[in-house]
Amino acid sequence: MPQVLLKDGSSFSYPDTWQCEELEGFIKLLGPEDDFTVHFLVLPTASEAASQAWKQINPQFDLKIAQNLALPAAWLSGFWESGQQIVYDVPLSESKTVMALVRTYQHHAYISLIEATNAAFQRRSAELGQMTQSWKPKGAQEQNLKDEEVRQWGSVQFNEFDQFIESGMEKLKIPGFAIAIVPSRGKTILSKGYGVKKVGASELVTPETPFMIGSTTKPLTTFMMGTMVDQGKMNWDTPVSDVLTAFKLNDPLLTQQMNARLTVSASTGMPRRDFDFIFNYSNITPEDRLKQMQEMKPTTTLGETFQYSNLLFMVGGYMAAHAYIPDKSLADAYDVCMNELVFNPLGMNHTTLKASQAQSMGAASPHSFDINGELTEIPVNIEQSCGSIAPSGAIWSTVKDMSQYLLAELNCGVVNGKRVIGEKALRERRKPGIKMGDKSSYGLGFIISEEQGLQTISHGGGTMGFACDLFFYPEKGIGVVMMANSRYGHTFLSAVKQKFLELTFGAKPQAEEIINISMSQQAEILRKVREDVSLAPEKLQWIKGYVGEYTNPDLGDATIIQTGHGFEIACKEWKSRLGAQSDQNKVQYLVLIDPPFPGLLKLQAKDSGELLLDAGQEQYSFKKKRSGNG
Repeated sequence: MPQVLLKDGSSFSYPDTWQCEELEGFIKLLGPEDDFTVHFLVLPTASEAASQAWKQINPQFDLKIAQNLALPAAWLSGFWESGQQIVYDVPLSESKTVMALVRTYQHHAYISLIEATNAAFQRRSAELGQMTQSWKPKGAQEQNLKDEEVRQWGSVQFNEFDQFIESGMEKLKIPGFAIAIVPSRGKTILSKGYGVKKVGASELVTPETPFMIGSTTKPLTTFMMGTMVDQGKMNWDTPVSDVLTAFKLNDPLLTQQMNARLTVSASTGMPRRDFDFIFNYSNITPEDRLKQMQEMKPTTTLGETFQYSNLLFMVGGYMAAHAYIPDKSLADAYDVCMNELVFNPLGMNHTTLKASQAQSMGAASPHSFDINGELTEIPVNIEQSCGSIAPSGAIWSTVKDMSQYLLAELNCGVVNGKRVIGEKALRERRKPGIKMGDKSSYGLGFIISEEQGLQTISHGGGTMGFACDLFFYPEKGIGVVMMANSRYGHTFLSAVKQKFLELTFGAKPQAEEIINISMSQQAEILRKVREDVSLAPEKLQWIKGYVGEYTNPDLGDATIIQTGHGFEIACKEWKSRLGAQSDQNKVQYLVLIDPPFPGLLKLQAKDSGELLLDAGQEQYSFKKKRSGNG
């Protein structure tokens, strides 16, 4: 990647597909489609540094600040002293992102000013991360834990860890949490549950409590694929169409090029289209999803940039399952495949793909916030959206079971003296592939990164009401898995990870800062939602004109009705009360206000009577059904 040296001696790198221009006092980067611009400036530290920077590149800039969020130092490269993410108030109807990233070091502010269409921001956010994360002031040094030995925990460390977790759960409203810390040799360091399975109830979380692990399913899927490679039933370069004859994309060349490795590599240019399965999942089979993908096409070229596709990852898992059991449905084949090749050999006796089975084993309940910031249990059926894309995120497991999986990773495929997967196939998944950031890449269902000098292999997972993270340090022989029953639990998991690093490797004490800043972020985000969304009955009357039945070929049907308390939208799978929002261009929106989408999912009310869901790279139009009398 080309590198830029600024006049102050700082430097950063950028993808060679971007245009770089050095102007008076700043650097301008322009994305390949001319719809993404990033400016880099260095100014003396000041409370209005971002405002000064905008005036320098565009004296007419007058957008108001929508949100100003502090960033914990632990989320930045180790030398930055502080950080801010400032998001500006752009009309929703313009489908555009304008923001500033401000980081400070030794009395200077290092400012990245970002302007992009929402589609471009989705396509190229990984490239933005490469640029901003590689920016380094002259002489700056990060903390490096590479040479630190794993420290033994005693009663002091265990007590400190417990107190931190319990305090953090209270501050961030996490109902239940479970964690296991696993060394490659010897006894598990910690396997423990905290809090309750359901808010307002008394049943406690234990290490045997099942949680939905979301995308942490992905490394387990590629583990299964690796065992198939060992058995000679496929290899990483086997074309998908050789196994799944129904597989086809709306791009003949990519269809022909697609192989097992590429499906799980996030490098093909296929965009994320999660709404396709979030809106419409009951009675939808994997075979239906394959048919649906025939209309989908990439938005960047093969190998150009990181784009995360749950639907394409699904294809890799089902491809391997079909090669293993060709005479079963894809769903049944994947279920049998995972049980026979992964769960049973590893002794994962409380791990399942079936929500009903997880419930019978005492699973935790999913939770989300409502628009007022109150933690609310959400119906478990909402989690079934992952059912038809199971290889990407449908597993329910426990920290005790996932400890067995971690042992297999840490010991290169051997658990309890028995080899479960060949070392070559296992390690193939951990090879760095497409770049995600300056020091991170995606492998095959894994993120490979350097964090504070430590080689880290990881994958998180999030669903409508759960959060999970799994990470291990192969050079240090230790790993961690943790789960929370809250949609917004990821910042808490980040803080727990940092606390683990502090106690185990002597990292800088930054975990408490993550908790405190996350509290303020959470409050600010919800404040902004409540400020934008009208709930007063007199502000909702215009919705009467949109009462009726709607349909979208990908997302299914939706019905808007008037109730005694206002208005409601009912989709095939879930329903929500509606609020209203009007942007600066006087464009009106219907806003879902109930969990799990409080204020986050918005439908533009078009003059034509259609409802438009702007998903960045994809626009979903709900058209009104004709009445029975025509």
